[in-house]
Amino acid sequence: MPSERFYLDADLSSGTLCLQGAEFHHLAHVMRIRVGEEIELVNGRGALATARVTALSKQVATVVLLSVSQTPLPKPHLLLAVALMRPSKLEELIEKCTELGADAFWLYPAQHSDRRDLSLHQWERLTHIAIAAMKQCGRLDLPPLKMFARLEDLFDAPYSYFFGDTRPQAKTIPPPILSPLELCEFLDSARQSTIEAQRSAGQSRSQPKFTQLKGGAV
Repeated sequence: MPSERFYLDADLSSGTLCLQGAEFHHLAHVMRIRVGEEIELVNGRGALATARVTALSKQVATVVLLSVSQTPLPKPHLLLAVALMRPSKLEELIEKCTELGADAFWLYPAQHSDRRDLSLHQWERLTHIAIAAMKQCGRLDLPPLKMFARLEDLFDAPYSYFFGDTRPQAKTIPPPILSPLELCEFLDSARQSTIEAQRSAGQSRSQPKFTQLKGGAV
């Protein structure tokens, strides 16, 4: 059984494919895979293939697909919105949350962010980290990264929104023993608290659904 998994942004249906760039470097110079050995390939879109290395040059590894399976991609259910922060912290967040199962990352510049956008190099770096984390934890879908110009733009999507609140008076996550009625009352109370806080800050908007959770960002 292949013990090494590599990422290739391609249709893993059949035929001969080539690994280049960072994945080639990892294959040839880190793992020292040789001609004739078998590896696994993923494309971040649900495909898992077994392939045999047939040729190695200075910059390219040629592989032939032996078998392919396709797993349907799950519908996104956990989209993590996070403010731009220090690069090392953002990189760690992308890595760990990819391993934990986040389906997508929505980035935005916050009031205290020291940048309004990411450079091409930073985007490539975060994508590389997400790919490595995807391979490490065994998932077959690569969570996409998307940049928003401002926080308010996130609320145009028809989702329920949960946000972290570190204030001592913040409402906590309800225990699972709540009845359906009690849970509805809790969510309604949290939503009303959020609306009142927005109004007091002069930021009243129409109708996104919020739930306030005590602790770190969810």
